[in-house]
Amino acid sequence: DFLPYVLSVFRNLHKEGSGQLIKNIVESLDKTRKTVVIAPATTWVNKHWTIDGWRYVIKEFKEECNIIITASLQDISL
Repeated sequence: DFLPYVLSVFRNLHKEGSGQLIKNIVESLDKTRKTVVIAPATTWVNKHWTIDGWRYVIKEFKEECNIIITASLQDISL
């Protein structure tokens, strides 16, 4: 489950600043694996997808890739 990690990142964002936090995240990635960035939030209704759809995609990639989920504080409910 990614929620505890996402909440931790948001809490640290205020402490470290976005530039340093992003640098720390990138440096912590496994360089031998590809990285997938997922941006599930959108304001376009025709681009909305189900939570189960996102879970499926993450499960398919998580064994072989680093996964980064982008979001804002308003997107936490996703």
